Amino acid sequence: MSTIENKTAVRAEVLTIGNEVLTGRVVNTNAAYIARRLSLVGVSVRRITVVADSEEEIVAAVRESLQRGPDYLITTGGLGPTYDDISMAAIARALGLPLRESELALSWIKQKTRLEGAPLTPEREKMAYLPYPSKELDNPVGMAPGAWIDAQGEGHKTSVIVLPGVPSEMEAMLEKHLLPILIREQRLFVAEREINVVGIFEASLAPYVKKLVKEDNALYIKTHPGNTEDRPSMLVHVEYASTNREEAERKAEEAVEAVERKAKELGAIITKGRS
Repeated sequence: MSTIENKTAVRAEVLTIGNEVLTGRVVNTNAAYIARRLSLVGVSVRRITVVADSEEEIVAAVRESLQRGPDYLITTGGLGPTYDDISMAAIARALGLPLRESELALSWIKQKTRLEGAPLTPEREKMAYLPYPSKELDNPVGMAPGAWIDAQGEGHKTSVIVLPGVPSEMEAMLEKHLLPILIREQRLFVAEREINVVGIFEASLAPYVKKLVKEDNALYIKTHPGNTEDRPSMLVHVEYASTNREEAERKAEEAVEAVERKAKELGAIITKGRS
């Protein structure tokens, strides 16, 4: 348990919805990403649950979570246009709320269908139906909106954040809608650094990055692979969270310097200065 986590009573649970995850056809990377990002900002993730695309299973899982009373319940999956995308309806039922069409969510969907040159089908329009009342969460990457619902559990308020299952969409919405709020609530400072590494593959550096983040729960490192002039390259993004600004800056600097040293040992060239 990290130093930051010890200082907070904020608790969260993650609910992953999807047959493909439950049967093992898809690895549950969403839950791992959410748990890692929440831990970084001092939130204690107490439980990760996976359920099928079944209304009864989703309803039961949400109600059980509310009985435990976490501060946040983050759900992923089941927000698309297909027949088995039933998460919004199931979550609304679990919370005893009606499902209503949101004019704001519908406007986002209409805008994206126009940009894509796609028709506004009843299946796409279905994605605008959200539990009422809730706050609409726009999707900067995809089409399906999310929702933020403040629910009352066993004498405790739980914020239910409903996100898509597509990893890129889930990650973008988590970073935009939830992480900034948690950082403010926890009164944390998050220092960021970036370097561009050219000449080695992401897999070459991955074991060392894994070792660094395993040693310190307040450290987050993300590598983004690419190509530079037909050579392998990657952008390495480093974040460090602390209740002390100076510590956050120092630790982020130390981490990016450690990655840079290792990359050079492996034969890489650093082409971009730190942010």
